[in-house]
Amino acid sequence: MKPSCFPGRKRGLTQSVTLMILLVLSVVLASGTVGLYTLSVTTSAMKTEQLVIRSARIWADSSGSQVALHVENIGGRDALITSIEVGFVEEGWDSVFYAVGEGGLMEPAEDLNITGAFNHTVSGVEYSFEPVTGSIMIPVSGSVLIYVDNPETVDIQDLGMVVEVIVYTSTLPYMTMDDVEST
Repeated sequence: MKPSCFPGRKRGLTQSVTLMILLVLSVVLASGTVGLYTLSVTTSAMKTEQLVIRSARIWADSSGSQVALHVENIGGRDALITSIEVGFVEEGWDSVFYAVGEGGLMEPAEDLNITGAFNHTVSGVEYSFEPVTGSIMIPVSGSVLIYVDNPETVDIQDLGMVVEVIVYTSTLPYMTMDDVEST
């Protein structure tokens, strides 16, 4: 005979089996949610800017001073440099000149006579340096060479001192520190 034919016997799962099924189901759903959240965070993190200041040089002599930065974007999104501080003082764009490159070795040259837009050969490649008129855009995997002419906080009396240079983007600040050298 079939068990359902007995009067008074109920067919179904016991309370403990039902509880185990619900617990396993909730754990499976929770782990899927955590997995999707982790994937979302990882994917969005890869689509952010990440700048590296490859080299920073600061020079000063009796005729003035200059700061040169080689900044590379190794992130997954274009970056916008919105301001630059030298010695915790924001520099006006009228004294900042830049050239966008393809990455690699863009070593700054010292003692340039900057009076306006100029061309200069860096590591065997000629770059056209333009004055900044808004923000400086660095494409993905690109780099930029930036010159700040006569920053307000650096002069010949700062030789040997450490000066902070902060590059601000639309999302993050990037700081480097360098000694003031003689040209």
